[in-house]
Amino acid sequence: MQIKTERLVLREYVAEDWSVLADYQSDPRYQRFEPWNSGLMFDEFVQGLVARFVYWQSQKPRYRFQLAICLPDADEPIGSCGIRVNEPGSRSAELGYELAPAYWGQGYATEAARAMLSWAFSRRQAGGLGLREVHAEVVDGNEASCRVLARLGMTLRGRRARYYWMHPGNRDSWRDALVYGILVPVWERSVSAGRHPGLDACRIALDE
Repeated sequence: MQIKTERLVLREYVAEDWSVLADYQSDPRYQRFEPWNSGLMFDEFVQGLVARFVYWQSQKPRYRFQLAICLPDADEPIGSCGIRVNEPGSRSAELGYELAPAYWGQGYATEAARAMLSWAFSRRQAGGLGLREVHAEVVDGNEASCRVLARLGMTLRGRRARYYWMHPGNRDSWRDALVYGILVPVWERSVSAGRHPGLDACRIALDE
């Protein structure tokens, strides 16, 4: 699967991508809002993460999609964006995204996530997932990510108290999770109003 937007290419992960992720995920700016995974050495954890993304590509039926965000003139990931359906056949899914700190503040996360939502909410007959609802969770205090979700039209639904155990370098070890969500009628109205491009604004290639 590949999605091309105005400024980005979202492509499938390959195993060799892990070292790029490890490089930017070890940045203190990134770790400020990243839950801590203490069970594995860092490199092992990231290798396992990318291996999981690669494994999802082979699932039949496939219901979890995590794509590497790349610039058109370079194949090296600058981030990640994905839609994970709760279970096969479900019409509800979770949106997730991240960017290397060097690329923050340029609208790339919004652009990538918007393309994923356009595809996820589009009807199956049009090549989409035909979802009814998409939700996302963000660490309380990550204002930049909250702004991305707001620009996508997602609204705050609730809070999970003391949900994330954060990196030991953070002052507060436990953080709340903020839960955002959007329903397909809200998304479709925003597309009709011109606030978001529709599926036809993206070039999508799917391997059947």
